[in-house]
Amino acid sequence: MGSSITQILNSNPNLPNDSKLLDGWVADVAQMSPAQLQALSNTTLNSSTKTPIDAATLLTDLQGTYTIVKTFGTPNGSGDGYFGVELKTTDANGNPVYILVDRQFRLTTGSAGDIATDIENVAADEIGIDPPGLDGAKSAVETVAQDALSNGGTLIPIGQSEGGMFAQLQQAYLQSGGSALGTALPPSMSLTINAVPSDAVINRMSGVTPSEVNGLNISATDDMFTGPHSISQNTTGTQLYVSQNNDGTFQASTTSSGSFFVIAHGVGGKVLRRDSGYESKAGWFSRRAFA
Repeated sequence: MGSSITQILNSNPNLPNDSKLLDGWVADVAQMSPAQLQALSNTTLNSSTKTPIDAATLLTDLQGTYTIVKTFGTPNGSGDGYFGVELKTTDANGNPVYILVDRQFRLTTGSAGDIATDIENVAADEIGIDPPGLDGAKSAVETVAQDALSNGGTLIPIGQSEGGMFAQLQQAYLQSGGSALGTALPPSMSLTINAVPSDAVINRMSGVTPSEVNGLNISATDDMFTGPHSISQNTTGTQLYVSQNNDGTFQASTTSSGSFFVIAHGVGGKVLRRDSGYESKAGWFSRRAFA
């Protein structure tokens, strides 16, 4: 693998804060037609980019600049529930970085059929059965990993909630040696927010355990679905817990505190400062904004 999560994050200081904006943007992109998706290739995302669904909204808080490479899977309304977008950027040292943004759970952005498909994927994952969208997720990460390997770059699958589940599974799949690339892999890590736990499925992969997955999962301390006090705690890779202080500021820690009995999930967008609004539009319980 070549690099620790600390090394990769130090070289990509904008990405933790940008990742939630990118998650929300992909949730919007998934509502576009196949023809519209094809037209996105080789366009640029930056702080002046208009969002695809609400053209009046700009990604004003986006700190990095990203080029859209390709999309994977099917948009809303069809398919097995997997959809991802490959982005390319450069790190602080000028080296290429390939990011695979996996679409989040479509509670507010999909049809009843879309939501049922997402529930099927999450339910399968929770009981240790391969989610229907896993094959598509594996195929996507193999392609992006090959792009990174061919160009001397780093690979970072990212996602929130269900998208985080797929990102962790993609990273575990690569580390297991089961992909077409075998052990010839680029430096990589998963970067997820409130990811649906994928431990049971990862435990079925030979060659890797959840604790060995090279990744960082950021979760709200009182997330009742995937937080440290929930009945379905994420333990894949390294965990960072974010809580809100009484004065409205935020703090992050690798140890957990707080209570399980809070309705909050999918709102852990920005790591260091309060959510700006757009990035949580496609998330769950979006007004409960954690850092």
